[in-house]
Amino acid sequence: MNTFKTISKILTIITFSLLIFSCSDDDSVTNMPEPMPTAMPFVTKVVATGSSAPLNKTFSMIYNSKKQLSQLSVFGTENNAYAFSYNDQGKITEIAVNGSTPGKITLTYDSNGRLSSYKKVDGTNVPVTYNASSEVYTAGVEFFSFNGFEDFTAINGSPLSYDNSKNGAFANANGNYQFLAILIDPLLVYLGSKKPVNDFMATTNLDYVFTNTFSEDQMIKNMKISIVEDPATGFNADFTYENK
Repeated sequence: MNTFKTISKILTIITFSLLIFSCSDDDSVTNMPEPMPTAMPFVTKVVATGSSAPLNKTFSMIYNSKKQLSQLSVFGTENNAYAFSYNDQGKITEIAVNGSTPGKITLTYDSNGRLSSYKKVDGTNVPVTYNASSEVYTAGVEFFSFNGFEDFTAINGSPLSYDNSKNGAFANANGNYQFLAILIDPLLVYLGSKKPVNDFMATTNLDYVFTNTFSEDQMIKNMKISIVEDPATGFNADFTYENK
């Protein structure tokens, strides 16, 4: 009888110990900290200076939790703040404008997610057509095409090229913001890309020279543009980032 009681006690102790270790293991798994998401640099400010008033501007950017641009403010000859709304596919559907030229810009898309029209601040509706064979969009007098990064390959007959080994200002943002050059400010052709522009073949046959410098994480830090045929005309942009 004593032997049976002794064995029962031993089994009870072993069972209790196993339960303790089991609970301890479960707690350790449950309490393991989740890996922190890697912070990435997002452009929050661009200061542009140039040889004429329209080239002297400051752009500031705010982002939402989906890494989309939620507000863009532009200070220069006019001062405007642009607030963005998106559809479920992450496409811009509305831009509310407050400031020197208040109003609203709206955009629509076809069943393939391609831009099909936009309405300007002044209320002008612009239909957009897409040529599948040439991959060119036509919007009124504007015509343009995009590459795989959603950067312009050409705009109004002027081809652009990029340094694909480096990162443009909007490399980590979810959205096509270089296109805002047509809707908001033409300087965004150079400032709003995902890969840094390193050549622009103007239809005027002017020779543009780009001198770009980059941060350690290969984000564009400074862009200088000069024109060989007109040395007095120049453009400089300094980029500021925050990790998000």
